[in-house]
Amino acid sequence: MSIGLSQTENLSEIRLDGEVGIEVAAEPKASLLAALEAGHEIRVSLEGATTLDVTTFQLLWATEHAARQKGLEFTVTSDLSQPLKSWLEGIGLEGLLVGPGDPDPDTPMMSTPEGE
Repeated sequence: MSIGLSQTENLSEIRLDGEVGIEVAAEPKASLLAALEAGHEIRVSLEGATTLDVTTFQLLWATEHAARQKGLEFTVTSDLSQPLKSWLEGIGLEGLLVGPGDPDPDTPMMSTPEGE
């Protein structure tokens, strides 16, 4: 697994690649917390993720919730592999996914508008 965090004055971008799960949860958690502390838009990319587990989605949900509380925009973008899409469908979370081949491929997977 690798994590990339880049920050500008208006945006924190986090890239999660490879196998992301409970074994390495401290790394994405630290990046997500750093992005929250920066206090501006947060964008997470899962395009390079090969494996995600429930822990990853819990971290993303908690970050989205905290961002909303702070009035920050939070977006997760993804072009997940078919096995990951199937897994999400199996647990009833397919509604979170919007990507190539879906009705509106330009819409992020999860988004919280600023101020909501």
